[in-house]
Amino acid sequence: MSLRISLILIIILAYISIGVTCYYTQENQSTYNLEDPPFFYNIDTDKLSKIIVESGEKKQSWYHNEKYDKWFFENPKNTPANIFRWGGITQLLGGPKTQRVIKSEIDNLTKYGLSNPTMIITIELSDDTNIKLLVGSLTPDKTSHYSMVDGYPQLVLIDSSWGNIFERLVNDPPYPDWYYSMNPSTAKEILFYLEGDVILGYSFDKKNDNWNICKLPIASDPCIGNEIADQENIKDLLNLISQPKINGVEVIGVQNDKEYAKYGTELNAPYIALRIETAMDSGVTEVTRTSITIGSNEPDISENPSKYAVINETSDIVLIDEQWGEKLLNYFPNK
Repeated sequence: MSLRISLILIIILAYISIGVTCYYTQENQSTYNLEDPPFFYNIDTDKLSKIIVESGEKKQSWYHNEKYDKWFFENPKNTPANIFRWGGITQLLGGPKTQRVIKSEIDNLTKYGLSNPTMIITIELSDDTNIKLLVGSLTPDKTSHYSMVDGYPQLVLIDSSWGNIFERLVNDPPYPDWYYSMNPSTAKEILFYLEGDVILGYSFDKKNDNWNICKLPIASDPCIGNEIADQENIKDLLNLISQPKINGVEVIGVQNDKEYAKYGTELNAPYIALRIETAMDSGVTEVTRTSITIGSNEPDISENPSKYAVINETSDIVLIDEQWGEKLLNYFPNK
């Protein structure tokens, strides 16, 4: 037999061997998956419709909003999840990072922290089926969580970092940048803009522990002034701003200035900017900003009358409570 023919036969046999091996592997994998809890093989993320995470006494849930093709909080209503915080969450739910099945049947739920799970993750799919993952105690080396799928007997190890991501979703929810909260005492400057110019400013005098009216035009950051302001008036203003009444979102991702103008939130609209100073554990003072552009009233009469607004310079048109927005406008001079 020639060398050329021998080589051809070897190649043919190699391909046959690979094919048989692949077929055998696929057959075995298919059988294995059918016996496994459904959470531990791939879930089509396009079929996820709702996610519920419970940790201790805290609970958060999100649903897929088909209009925007984004994930929204169920509570607060009409509030999308922060795209940067939420990115990759659905992919992680397609199948957690598992290390191995360590027991085919759990003998003692309490032993593994599963009689009272530290976290419960429920996934609802578009076909109305759901999967509930129970997350128990950490393993002694703290690298994994003991876990199980409700309705299945297997005890599984899930990487602890995977569990920590979902625990954070409850303890530090991924709110959008415009869904803010603030401590009134951290505000150290308040500026009121109209038609693009500062028409009024207040600055906190740390030495004398009081608010002053800033000199106009503004010449420093933060602004400065010697005239003492109405302290109670500013206290009321900061308490009002620190408790925003947001009814939801009207538009996600405004594209141009004309669209901002459509909602009365163009650059000339009434605008409030606050300088926030937060003392960090390191001893450094972190300076951030909170801002609100107050637009026109929502034209449609609804259960919750609203005004349009842009908060924290995002590209979303937010719905704020109409009365809350009017109260803010009352702090503008000549408004």
